[in-house]
Amino acid sequence: MKTINYYEIFKTDYGWAGVLTSNSGLKRSIFAKSSSSEVSNYLGVSDLSARQNSSKTNIFADAIHDILSGIPLMKSILLDFTDFSPFFISAWKACIAIPFAQTRSYTWLATQSGNPKALRAAGQAMARNPFAPIVPCHRVISKDGRLHNYSAGGIEIKSNLISAEANYSKFKLL
Repeated sequence: MKTINYYEIFKTDYGWAGVLTSNSGLKRSIFAKSSSSEVSNYLGVSDLSARQNSSKTNIFADAIHDILSGIPLMKSILLDFTDFSPFFISAWKACIAIPFAQTRSYTWLATQSGNPKALRAAGQAMARNPFAPIVPCHRVISKDGRLHNYSAGGIEIKSNLISAEANYSKFKLL
């Protein structure tokens, strides 16, 4: 049976974004792109004969809007891990476990993923994260506290997302 994929492309404060889903969950997401065609190419919607269907994708699009606004993800999002390595899946699951408005190091991520010596592999899992910002790779930083590369839009966007989460948390405490 052929998998049916659905997609949605939309505008955010960070630029164009999009999601590609299957009946198994989110397959890919992207944001901070300069055009809808760039999003479409990344999602591979024409190659996959994906159907545009907001009723199948709106939960994922809404989650991205919330995350980009610094609002915590309040619902569980099903991810389609088909065709990914066990280590990458472990790294993404560990990343999801990082509490809202907190950061962790690549060392922590490698350890949580089952191999404390796999720092480069943990970094590659974040760099190749097809679920950004749902899998919050922006929360992974170097052990000395510096921000490292952010393939989902650059270090400035990574910094903005971390700051937005911190500001939301401070506001909620007032």
